[in-house]
Amino acid sequence: MKNAYRTYFSLALPWVVLALVMNLSRIFFVKEYGYLYMNWNLFLALVPVFLVYLYEKEHVPFLKFLTFVLWFLFFPNAVYLVTDFIHLRASGPDWMLWYDGMMLFLYASVGVLSSSFSLMRMKESVFHSFHRINRGVFLFIVSILSSFGIYLGRYIRMNSWDMFLHPVSTLQQIVDTIGDKYAHPVFLMTIVFFTMFTIVMEISFEKIFNRK
Repeated sequence: MKNAYRTYFSLALPWVVLALVMNLSRIFFVKEYGYLYMNWNLFLALVPVFLVYLYEKEHVPFLKFLTFVLWFLFFPNAVYLVTDFIHLRASGPDWMLWYDGMMLFLYASVGVLSSSFSLMRMKESVFHSFHRINRGVFLFIVSILSSFGIYLGRYIRMNSWDMFLHPVSTLQQIVDTIGDKYAHPVFLMTIVFFTMFTIVMEISFEKIFNRK
């Protein structure tokens, strides 16, 4: 387990540092704070890694289940960083488009790395003694539900903690969203392609983290 986390941090840390440096440098040179919120999004993307670590360490069944629920709710925040490329059309001068694109790529890369690593660890922890097909089913279910979570975050503007702060209204809004948007092209494309993206991402990065 220690080797896996060591591999993750050795990969993620340089990207995190460079993303922060580019964000702060942008504020210094352009005097604009348009992308400062990306650091909060980055923090949320790292939360699933912390939660899966707690899950692996926890031995009390109830606390272990609670940690899993928290991980499941916060997991979409990691892949969500990919959608922040949408802000390229609204922030900053045109001559900084390459700079902003590179900076957002760094944030998105950390999100992809964090999501794939935490999903791999959770998948192996939950189904370490089960047949591979069960882990595959788990991967598909998490991928499609997290894709729905990404849609809720990007287009409905919901947060992971809404389920705790406003559980009834949040569930009602989720039901209403499915009823209203299930055939909408944006909804379908978000669900289908983020599900495929998460599955392909997980299969690819698992080979890196599980190398001997």
